[in-house]
Amino acid sequence: VLKLALLGCECKPPYGPIDHTARMFLEMLVESAKSAKLAIKILMDIYNVVEYAYPKNWDEYNGVIVPGSFSAAYDSDPWIDELKAKLQEHVVKGELPTLGVCFGHQVLAHSFETGTTIHPQNGPWAGRVSMPFQTDLVDLYVSHGDVVVQLPDSAVCLSGDDDSSVPIQIAAYFPSADKAAEWKSTHRGKPFAVTFQAHPEYASSSLGVSTLNGCIDAMFERGAFDEATCEEIRRDAEKTLAQVKKDSIRVMVTTCRYLGWFPDEE
Repeated sequence: VLKLALLGCECKPPYGPIDHTARMFLEMLVESAKSAKLAIKILMDIYNVVEYAYPKNWDEYNGVIVPGSFSAAYDSDPWIDELKAKLQEHVVKGELPTLGVCFGHQVLAHSFETGTTIHPQNGPWAGRVSMPFQTDLVDLYVSHGDVVVQLPDSAVCLSGDDDSSVPIQIAAYFPSADKAAEWKSTHRGKPFAVTFQAHPEYASSSLGVSTLNGCIDAMFERGAFDEATCEEIRRDAEKTLAQVKKDSIRVMVTTCRYLGWFPDEE
């Protein structure tokens, strides 16, 4: 049994409500477990951190998921400040295995004094993005307005390009800078948190692509894209779903093994 807490950060459609977000992650985790030929029962409790709801006993969970949001990690909303404090107290100090996605990727980095999230000059983006992962390129879906540009010393960039608009696509967090440096050179040990700028859950079977399309519509309404760009992104997402799903499951299986949610390959 894998028991997880999802710290919901967005109440409004299309990415919310929070139970909708949880279903996407649960579907992706179940599909990833099946792909790895694992018989695992996955339970997920949902907490609305926008309304300051958190686990009473963090120790009862095998891990935490911090998903996306239309808010920004650098916003001064009291609930975001509270979330950063809880992440430092329970995830970082407690080394609680954690998956962060998009806003979750940004807010964990931003919870450190030396972590930095910004709104890039070239603005928001959505659709399919290719990025290095291990020894290959993978295609994942994204929808984001902000990016992480600096990690704390205890974290390692697993995928990114200093010359790109998203320099840190995937990050792994360790108990100390020494542990991060050791893992970077030898790959010994495991991170307690792995975070993605991309959305692997957008490749889940029943809700993923429709949620991506809804987020594209929301970004269009905010003036991020014109109509032609939106249609181009939607067509590409529909055409490439099979490959993106395959790649999303692959990165999720690896991430779950990093976090100890899935057993290592024998």
